[in-house]
Amino acid sequence: MYRFSSDRFHGGGGSRVRTAGPVPVSRELNMRLLPFCAFLASVVPSAPLAGAAPAGLAAPKFVHEVIEVPRTRAGDEAERPPIAVGVWAPPVAAEGPSPVERLPLFLFSHGYGGSGGSYTYLTEHLAAAGWIVVAPDHDDPVSVVRLREEDETDRAFELLRSVRDLIREEFDFERYRYRLDETEAVLDAVLAHERYGPRIDPDRIVAGGHSFGGYTTLGLAGAVEGRLDDRLGAVVLLSPGLWMFDADDFARVAVPTLYLLGENELADERRPGTKLDLSRTAYAAFPEPKFLYALEGGRHLSFSDRSRTAFGRRKRQAEAELDAIERLVLAFLEETVGGRGQADAARTARETGRFLELVPKPAPEKEEVGGELESDSD
Repeated sequence: MYRFSSDRFHGGGGSRVRTAGPVPVSRELNMRLLPFCAFLASVVPSAPLAGAAPAGLAAPKFVHEVIEVPRTRAGDEAERPPIAVGVWAPPVAAEGPSPVERLPLFLFSHGYGGSGGSYTYLTEHLAAAGWIVVAPDHDDPVSVVRLREEDETDRAFELLRSVRDLIREEFDFERYRYRLDETEAVLDAVLAHERYGPRIDPDRIVAGGHSFGGYTTLGLAGAVEGRLDDRLGAVVLLSPGLWMFDADDFARVAVPTLYLLGENELADERRPGTKLDLSRTAYAAFPEPKFLYALEGGRHLSFSDRSRTAFGRRKRQAEAELDAIERLVLAFLEETVGGRGQADAARTARETGRFLELVPKPAPEKEEVGGELESDSD
């Protein structure tokens, strides 16, 4: 049985439909309150709709399902369970090959111990806007919520300890290379998929990630030496965990980047300084076009479905934040890779009124006056 959750639909057409392959089960949201990771838990199942939307309902803007991708972890001769991969797509993309326009692909990596189904606010929005979105469940050492219900565990406290150790200890790239392997395996499988493959434009592929998913995403964009996947045309980093990288690693990234943080996490310590310091180091090394913003009033989990569990005024604020994130991410994707419409990420960030630009201002130039150097700020 698979978990899927969504209580927000866009454009009046988020009806759930069942497509070929494993049957998705739609559920209400019940997020577990855990720092660092975004999780999904389900409580009340709702019946999936098969085929076209029933009479009287708007046609669906997207469909979703779970597919499975075989894997064998490097160095492990025993076969491992297949990777569960959530797929969100425009309805036409699930129908198989067609002479119509090919669609862009967004490949998303979740936070440590989380799930590919923990960001439905974004995956649904992008699918409704014409993107095929895939988000796998990574095989992290400790996980709680999963796309496959039978894979879920009650190891919440163990997960918290594992996350703490992950941040404090010297980072072991070899130990966590499985995330890069899994992501590339998923990309290979989706491009070869009998229905989705022929619909994907191989020249319009973007990777994104939240928290530890930022490591996965940026690693395949070149930050992990020797692991560049040149199929990626841009990257989206949502409150990413990048403490394991330095300026030289960031300098190997050669694609457009959108880097978002929560305003209330900027001062969090990350070796050797703060998250703000690290983000500016990365930004300075990235090539143009690049964007660096803080979500006003945002936190680490503001970029996940956990925001939907708030109540009252905070819930209204969370909904507005998620809408702003959706708009900015889509504008960035369309401006850099999508190529449809007159998207402008910088203008969209201003229009939402919820993003603070974090780009450091250049130092005032000094000019020579009367044989002496004087600062413009004097």
